[in-house]
Amino acid sequence: MFQPFGQYCETHGHTVVDMLEEGIDTAGPVDLLFLKITDEMNNKEGLELVQKVKNYIAKYPEMIIVEKPENVERLLNRTDMYSFLREQLVDSGTVTIILN
Repeated sequence: MFQPFGQYCETHGHTVVDMLEEGIDTAGPVDLLFLKITDEMNNKEGLELVQKVKNYIAKYPEMIIVEKPENVERLLNRTDMYSFLREQLVDSGTVTIILN
């Protein structure tokens, strides 16, 4: 999956680096950070990596982030997800959600 994405970007003049493979601890600034760390957020061993990613994001606040960790964490937490949906959709009268 990552390789075709990288090839597409490179044909359009962008350099793609797998920062998890290269080492996020030593990475410099980038224009765009495309995160795919959902699996790591669901296991104990991955929590250290998630914290490293959050530290990296804090170090370079001007970069664009696709799939911010705090948004993914909200979706992984069912209670937070329902609260968010209620605030955004139900309370506005856009959607009715029936929970059984």
